[in-house]
Amino acid sequence: MSQAARELPYTLEDWIELEKSAHVRHEFEHGGFYVMSGGTDNHNAIAVNLSDALRPGARRKGCRRRIADMKTLANGNGYYPDVMVSCAPLGINPYIEYNPCLIVEVLSPTSINRDLIEKRDNYLLMPTLEQYVSVYPNKVRVEVYQRQIGYWQFLQYQALEDRLEITCLQDFITLEQIYEDVILEPETKESNQD
Repeated sequence: MSQAARELPYTLEDWIELEKSAHVRHEFEHGGFYVMSGGTDNHNAIAVNLSDALRPGARRKGCRRRIADMKTLANGNGYYPDVMVSCAPLGINPYIEYNPCLIVEVLSPTSINRDLIEKRDNYLLMPTLEQYVSVYPNKVRVEVYQRQIGYWQFLQYQALEDRLEITCLQDFITLEQIYEDVILEPETKESNQD
């Protein structure tokens, strides 16, 4: 049956199989596909900086860092987080990271609402996840949901000297590392009141 004749909703298995040969990446939510747009220079720089900053702690703990092209599954949906860390054994499908302990999304205008609400809510249901981090690409602002016993603690960082604890690596990275070589918007009174 052709894709045009295919009835919705698609299944998670359909999405996994389609993504193996897709020319454009899609995320999967509630039986449908969401085309992923390309990232900006800031978006890419932040993802690379994060991966670089996480490397020493990941190596020390025997964990894996994944960036952009690796999928994960959350609450029956499929996503491509910008950065992931996993300390669990590899899963059976080489296209999927099943047990991340850290997920980072670098926000963009086209996906900010999905990243901060829909995806966040699904990620927070993952049993292995210890932290969900959202990074703003044009201003120094990092938001973290960190698992505590029985609840998720919300933390926010807005200074380059701030240190972000990466709980599953028992390590810290600075916002200065995250925002290295990133062109930030000039500070205004309005941007400080977010």
